[in-house]
Amino acid sequence: MIKTLEATFDGNALLPDELLALPPNSRVQITIETVTVPHLNPSETTKKIRVESTTLESEKNTESEINQALYVQSLFFAELARQETEIGNATFGILLALEALPKSMSQPNRPYVVEAEAQLYQAIYNLREQAVLTGHENSVTHAAFSSDGQRVVTASSDGTARLWNTKTGQALAVLTGHESPVTHATFSPVEAYLVTASGDGTARLWDANTGQSLAVLLVHESPITYATFSPEGKHIVTASSDKTARLWETHTAKLCATLKGHKKVVVRVAFSPDGQRILTVSADKTAGLWDVSTGKQLTVLSGYLTGFIGSLVHLTERLLSFKKVGKNRLTFFLMGNKYLSRLIGHKHDVLHAAFSPDGQRVVTTSDNNVARLWDVETGKQLRVLKGHTDDVLQATFSPNGQYLVTASADETARIWNVNTGQQLTLLTGHKSAVIKAAFSADELHLLTVSDDGTARLWNVNTAKTVTILVGRQDEVNYAAFSPDGQQVVTASRNNTAGLWKVNIGVPIAILAGHENRVRQVAFSPDGQRLLTADDDNRACLWDVNTGKQLIVLTEHGGRVTRTAFSPDGQCVVTAGADTVYLWDVNTGKQLVMLTGHGWGVTHTAFSPDGQRLVTLSNDKVARLWEVSTGKLLARLTGHREKVTHAAFCPGGQHLVTTSLDMTARLWDVNTGKLHAVLAQPTDISDCEVYHAAFSPDGQLVVTACRNNRAHLWDVNLGAHIAVLIGHKRRVTYAAFCPNGQRVVTVSEDKTARLWEADSGKPLAVLTGHENDVYYATFTDDGQRVLTTSADKTARLWDVKTGKLLAVLSGHEGEVYCAAFSPDGQAIATASADNTARLWRIFPTTQALIDYARQIVPRQLTPAQRKQFFLER
Repeated sequence: MIKTLEATFDGNALLPDELLALPPNSRVQITIETVTVPHLNPSETTKKIRVESTTLESEKNTESEINQALYVQSLFFAELARQETEIGNATFGILLALEALPKSMSQPNRPYVVEAEAQLYQAIYNLREQAVLTGHENSVTHAAFSSDGQRVVTASSDGTARLWNTKTGQALAVLTGHESPVTHATFSPVEAYLVTASGDGTARLWDANTGQSLAVLLVHESPITYATFSPEGKHIVTASSDKTARLWETHTAKLCATLKGHKKVVVRVAFSPDGQRILTVSADKTAGLWDVSTGKQLTVLSGYLTGFIGSLVHLTERLLSFKKVGKNRLTFFLMGNKYLSRLIGHKHDVLHAAFSPDGQRVVTTSDNNVARLWDVETGKQLRVLKGHTDDVLQATFSPNGQYLVTASADETARIWNVNTGQQLTLLTGHKSAVIKAAFSADELHLLTVSDDGTARLWNVNTAKTVTILVGRQDEVNYAAFSPDGQQVVTASRNNTAGLWKVNIGVPIAILAGHENRVRQVAFSPDGQRLLTADDDNRACLWDVNTGKQLIVLTEHGGRVTRTAFSPDGQCVVTAGADTVYLWDVNTGKQLVMLTGHGWGVTHTAFSPDGQRLVTLSNDKVARLWEVSTGKLLARLTGHREKVTHAAFCPGGQHLVTTSLDMTARLWDVNTGKLHAVLAQPTDISDCEVYHAAFSPDGQLVVTACRNNRAHLWDVNLGAHIAVLIGHKRRVTYAAFCPNGQRVVTVSEDKTARLWEADSGKPLAVLTGHENDVYYATFTDDGQRVLTTSADKTARLWDVKTGKLLAVLSGHEGEVYCAAFSPDGQAIATASADNTARLWRIFPTTQALIDYARQIVPRQLTPAQRKQFFLER
């Protein structure tokens, strides 16, 4: 149940900090009443906590009651943070979660609530809003990325344009000089120029690096509606309400030609892809074709509707444009006004048209709720796209030309298969007409803009809204992808623009280079390198700071089954087929080759001092080796089936091996002799042992078994201590936390479980994974545990409470294993998607809080703080 807090003392409202400062013997009375919480669905109600305090010296100290009231308030903020994050407003989620946590963990101003930390993690990992671009004093009408995606220019009704750094969100320059609203701004395609168009009748040319004004294009007698560069950047063309367009030379700002002939405002202009022709579109329902070299008009395309304006930027080398004849046909022209084909089919006004990327097809949209696909060469109608229930306002092809998206006044967008005309996806959620839709460069996402004042980012494969790209109280005028499709810029009516990440939970680095599943990952002891191994024959060393591949180790003839750094970090071991190799980490030079196993080597591990190495094989034998010489020290025989795992105790004197023969065995490392057999009772069947681990003091061993159980053993006595019962399917892995007080087990039942190490008492069930859990590892302080799963995620949990803190999502395949960096600030994951990934993590709650305050792009407004009783 959600609760909120209002505190009063002698009739005056108190802030949380003031509540803590009440006299020691104050009496707190808590009463509950039902209220509706702002920002939630009106039908949802919450409980409001009203705290009334009076000073009664005779009453007991109420510090605990005050802390309880603040605890309840923190739970309320954490729940609101969850809801805001889930609907796509991760920024507000961060701000609310921060209010729910102490400002300083060393001197807390409120009780710590683990739910608040969990929601802060989730909000950070879901944060898309990178920056709020503030400074404009009126509505932002347009925004555009530079060709390299490093800068954004915004145009505003305040008469200025502004230049911004897309990485930092910092303002680089304010472009002043216009005396009326700036209607359009764009970068040159080649050199570092900007052009702006304004209602003051001028266009201005700017240095895109410095924001310096280079020239004023001053001839038009009325507002300029549009301005753009030619493809090679040599010319600029401007369109104006004075019924003309004008052609300018970019470098000199010299007027080359005035394109006269239209009878009404010229609303849009476009160059042909070769830069030799200009097309003008006017409110007089005509389009004009002009020669750039002479400025002469080549033809007038009459009957043209202004509804086609948006499609004119989709010119191809072969096709120039089209004209509308009556209400049901379009005519296409080649360069030079040669008649090509007439498209007959629409019985209502055509609102928009666009060419496919290869120029072979055209899509047209209409106010009779359909879109139509046409063959450009023949004019033949290929498909009629039916499904919308209101005007189809716009249509755009995907970059590969195989798909099409339509935007409609019926408040939906729809994705279609171009070849079949089949509707693939229905995108619902907008509350008013969808006026624009566009694919990202990788075609994984779709961006829509609506008259409801929002832009939405969609996952193309799932048809789900990924996020609503709008800050609180914003109304979006315009939105566009960056050239690489990784960012979005929005222009809003609240005088701001926004920069957004398309992908969330983005790791520090994606280590791509493997050609098969990556199953192993390990940090070097100093945390500077990462070791990965795949199902082919490759192990790779990576620089953790740069994500660059340093060395590829490729001697194995097949899958690399195991890799590890030596304790001193100077060499690595790789195992595969029937061979084990030791390598120099600095040079990649092979140091030692260990042979002798008859079957594939399945596992290897260094002793704590790095002097010995154990290897396992399908030949049912474990072998001990001397690292410096490669000498075989002992063959550990006795298992009757495959040996599945081996581990040294922390002191190095004992070794445990596990086997499918339903036993684990303890060995004396110095002599190679068997110390004890850890065998299940004879009446228990199907208890093959998959894994074993020593406690930090070396006194206990935990084993993970096929029969859904784990077992605790006394090392010195070889005696069974406890059985860990609870999992519903096979237990495949188990480990002790660094202080030895807890054990974690993972299972194919989609859970991990925490147990008390001394008694085997169950402490927590970690639920949330949607498939088999493969692996678990603790942080060095034992406060967090990380799990990996076949559900393509890794998850971070609070050990004390068993609550989920964070989900690391982004891999496109199963996540096999993971590792914490030595400093606790990064996690590495290995996946079936052929990559390893590095993720940011926070070693302490305070580090998380500090990071969140650093990256959050805005703060709660005074009105919001008052709303949540954080400010008067």
